[in-house]
Amino acid sequence: MSGKSKGGAFERKIAKEIVKAFKPFGIKQQECWRSVGSGGHAMSAGDLQLSQRLAQLFPFCLEMKHRKKIRWFNFMLEKDNNEEKRWLIQAKRGADKVKGMTPVLVMRANNCPIFALVGERSEVHDDGPEVWVDGDMWKLLPWRKFLRLAVELAKDLDTPKYRL
Repeated sequence: MSGKSKGGAFERKIAKEIVKAFKPFGIKQQECWRSVGSGGHAMSAGDLQLSQRLAQLFPFCLEMKHRKKIRWFNFMLEKDNNEEKRWLIQAKRGADKVKGMTPVLVMRANNCPIFALVGERSEVHDDGPEVWVDGDMWKLLPWRKFLRLAVELAKDLDTPKYRL
């Protein structure tokens, strides 16, 4: 499988998991899809497009990476010219395009679990590890835990039409 098709399959998998998690809110598959060009153009805020309704419930801009290997130590290095730090910059730039969005880097190495690095603007709280990169705090969470916490946050919204 080529890198491009592996990345596309990963993005579709994550989109399906988001829709499944938010199904109790009435969210349908057509409300979450891969961005045209998969986030690779000026109009896109991330690798997934969300309906307005889903974006209210799930205010996260996702940058997704499925690689053969993730060099975790690169997140802590002072240098900005490594691939992993560029992923965070890409996630932040995408989230900055849409007011109220929090950047999230969703990543997976081959044969490893999926993780989310969640930007500090998030109201998703957990006592998991923090990663500080260039003065910004990111929370490292297993993907499914992040998704579960995001659903709990959505349940707390004051808008009655979105309540369970």
